[in-house]
Amino acid sequence: MNNFRKAALALATASAITLSGTAVAGAQENTETPDSSAALSSSENTTEGSTNEDSATGSSNLLWKIGNILGADQGVSGEDIFGSTQTENQPAWAPIFKWGTIAAVTGTVVGIGIGIANELKNRGIIV
Repeated sequence: MNNFRKAALALATASAITLSGTAVAGAQENTETPDSSAALSSSENTTEGSTNEDSATGSSNLLWKIGNILGADQGVSGEDIFGSTQTENQPAWAPIFKWGTIAAVTGTVVGIGIGIANELKNRGIIV
């Protein structure tokens, strides 16, 4: 049982560190102005007659296909996904992202609870 508590505490710590880094990265604002001459569209980067999907090979090609199925090229804002009124016809990745985020936050809260219970048990406060 002691090993289980240690593993749960390690999981809670890892989850908290992971999510806090994500929150900080998401809160960063882009203060640089984009250089229009440096930004090239994907069609300008590919050779004549080939597309990004055609130029990908092996497992990369599989990832392109999965991205196309999930609608990865369609942008959705956080308000559209998590807001009180969600938009219709969201790309397939949006609900996956939403429920994955909810599961990650729930797992973190449960892991923190297990860690606190572990500490209280080790100190003899609870039996």
